[in-house]
Amino acid sequence: MVSVRNLRLFLMTLFMCATAPFALAQTPTPLPQETLTREPFLSQVQLSPDGEHMAALSSLDGETTQIAIWRTGALNENPRRFGIGGAAARQNVDFSSVQWVSNDRLLVLMQQPVRVGSGSEGRFYTAMARFVNLDGSQWIEPLAQGGRRTEMERFADKFLSVQLIDTLPREPNHVLMLRSTMDEDAIYRVDVRTGRGEVVQRISSREGILPIVDSAGRVRLKQTIDFVDGDWTIGFEIADANGTWQRHDALSYTARARRGLTALGFDPQNEDIVVFLDDQNRDLAYVRGYSLSQRAFVEDMFQHPQYEASGVIMDRPGLVPASIVGFRYNGDAERSFYTDPTYRALAESIERRLPGRIVRIGPRNGRYRIIATSSSRHAPAYYLLTDETNLTSLGIPSRAYRATVSRKRSSFITTRAMVCAFRRS
Repeated sequence: MVSVRNLRLFLMTLFMCATAPFALAQTPTPLPQETLTREPFLSQVQLSPDGEHMAALSSLDGETTQIAIWRTGALNENPRRFGIGGAAARQNVDFSSVQWVSNDRLLVLMQQPVRVGSGSEGRFYTAMARFVNLDGSQWIEPLAQGGRRTEMERFADKFLSVQLIDTLPREPNHVLMLRSTMDEDAIYRVDVRTGRGEVVQRISSREGILPIVDSAGRVRLKQTIDFVDGDWTIGFEIADANGTWQRHDALSYTARARRGLTALGFDPQNEDIVVFLDDQNRDLAYVRGYSLSQRAFVEDMFQHPQYEASGVIMDRPGLVPASIVGFRYNGDAERSFYTDPTYRALAESIERRLPGRIVRIGPRNGRYRIIATSSSRHAPAYYLLTDETNLTSLGIPSRAYRATVSRKRSSFITTRAMVCAFRRS
């Protein structure tokens, strides 16, 4: 139920929205054009940091998956296509994901089924990661193990995993990666051209490093768990500007409290603020800001009156975090609420042209954005938005999105920006 205070805030905000100039009227309406790429199956479509190339997982026959890379300025030309290469080209290896880490390198994650025993308990997937160039001729293993390996070491390698923490956009040739083995976890600064890396930080058994860095590419948040006075205590430690880790009591709670507190990241426009997803003293999860200098929560950023908030939407032009442009919440499906006028106007304009779709707006890289749409009645689809005006269909992706449609009127209240929307979802 919406409180009287929130209702007054909503009505006041609605009045301001009604009397203020409508941003969409000043934004050209994107018009879908003829499909220039006729891909029967597409997924994970994304732009390079400079916007010059577009990559996706693609299948021409619905069975064999390949990586496809287009030049965004020449979508009428055939893309480069390649499958799994190098030493990763083994039996039953499948693509898991692709992600740009520089303008000419992709991080490709793959998986392979492995049996170490009988029954379902003895079957799992081992993960593999490779840096791949634009034509698929180079497959470089990050943090590769050199020299001869014993049988026990080869067995242990099956449990090794490598996870991307940050693309370090201000260092185009390096990324931060978490390497987990049976013996230890450690963070490495890795060269995407050679795969070699250096240890940045080792992680103890009581710590969990969060995939969150500041604008300088430094890991500054970690979650801890300790057994204190007969109960498990979960807490957060945050490094100051000098790299000294400090415990923040306002971020500590016991397992018995059943609190859901999740760190989402630094506010790019004010790195004194760490953004958290929290459910303390509320029926539904909401987004709030924690001040490092004041050691206290100072701002409620977003709360939906009916649904759980699920995250923030960050504008990342060229992979560089720039600002918070909206929030996500779990309605009939995960939906977006944009507070940034440009993002909001684009979403509303595309929703009018493609009614009934859930629209997700990607960051602008160069002249381009990727737009993703889905609904319970339509398969997920991708579009390339050029110069904020021309919308080009990129084909049909590989899996239809299914959701139960809940047709309810929803009012959105945010205390971060005086922005409102009142629509039928």
